Amino acid sequence: MVTQPFSAADPDDDYQQLATEQALATERLIAELGFSAGTRVLDIACGTGHAALAAARRRAQVTAVDIDETSLARARRRAEAEALDGIDFQSADARAIPFADGSFDVALSTLGLVFLPDQEAAACELARVVRPGGVIALTAYTAQSIPAQVYEMVQELVKPPGRPEHPHYAWSHGPRAGALLNPWFDLVRVRYQSTDTCFPSAAASFGHVSRWNPNIRGLLTRLTAPQRQTFREGYITILERHNRATDGTFIASMDYAVITGVRKA
Repeated sequence: MVTQPFSAADPDDDYQQLATEQALATERLIAELGFSAGTRVLDIACGTGHAALAAARRRAQVTAVDIDETSLARARRRAEAEALDGIDFQSADARAIPFADGSFDVALSTLGLVFLPDQEAAACELARVVRPGGVIALTAYTAQSIPAQVYEMVQELVKPPGRPEHPHYAWSHGPRAGALLNPWFDLVRVRYQSTDTCFPSAAASFGHVSRWNPNIRGLLTRLTAPQRQTFREGYITILERHNRATDGTFIASMDYAVITGVRKA
């Protein structure tokens, strides 16, 4: 649940530390889309480049945008290491994508665009950059997922003002996805998948997230000591509910939705 840029000046900011589990899910998504060489693909909120690299391996013409320069730098290094020169990485805000209308055949965003607070505007901007007949693909955590349950726990613990009517995981709900996308897209479809997250223990998983996720780390600095303890215990309780390991370690499913559609003419 990362909603703010990572900082090159902060050694504890490295999105790749959080994105490991996304790699297999992203490879699966690109394979399912099945586009051909030369397809113009836009990866929105690309992070460290999982989707962009997977698309480039299919010899697509890939443009990948993110607001975080640290993640972009790592993505460029990864592309260079694989000799994937068909990717144009750019610093850009997903709320105002700097490309002309209908510039892309495929636009995708894996656990990125769905975190924008103005979901209607995000859907509109997504539609703008895709040509008629072009395809979109998004992923979002489900309401039953670990990140969604942690989000709800935080809302109850902190009770921040201005809670959004539709949280990020609302995209995974078919009627909500349809309400957002049907004005611009045909064949809107929501499918459910999962990938595993594995750690030596649930406590180790919490320690990893509390170090590398700037939102969680920032939250912990704002909480009182008793609140921090409550948060830690609640977080680990959620993890243990999902833990299916039988050997004392931690293995849990990260449940997510794949949302696809075809741009109307």
